[in-house]
Amino acid sequence: MRTQLNAGDMLLLETLEVTEIQQEEFSPPEGQAGNTLVLKMKVRFSANTISHEDLKQLASSTLNATTSQGFSPFGELKFTPQAEPVTDSVGVTHFELQATQVTLRDVDQVRVFSAIRGYDPVRAENELMDTFELRDTPQITVNPAWWPWLPLIPFNISVEVK
Repeated sequence: MRTQLNAGDMLLLETLEVTEIQQEEFSPPEGQAGNTLVLKMKVRFSANTISHEDLKQLASSTLNATTSQGFSPFGELKFTPQAEPVTDSVGVTHFELQATQVTLRDVDQVRVFSAIRGYDPVRAENELMDTFELRDTPQITVNPAWWPWLPLIPFNISVEVK
């Protein structure tokens, strides 16, 4: 059964059940004596699975619901089941799923432009740190390199958030 699943799909072993006995052979036949009983069976089984895409959708929707306002998901969503799923007597399956994804603070480029235009790079870095509460010091590159100030016109400034 596992070989028929797609990569990342989960097989719910507790839901495994016999659906059809197609062939059953006993050796020795019924009613005859023997030292060893050999049973050959051809059986059809069924089991529930959880697809990788369904797990991804579950993890994504849960993370999106808990992402703080002003932040957006960035990059690849990673998720890992923490234990084998357990199906209870009612048929409900329980399992823990660890999901991680990088989130980036939403940055309004108009605020960036108005905060730094016309400043020298050092003052612009300090202004960005104070205005946006950044984790890392912003990297500002002025072109040409010998020019001491940032442009006054916003379309001459490009902003990249990492």
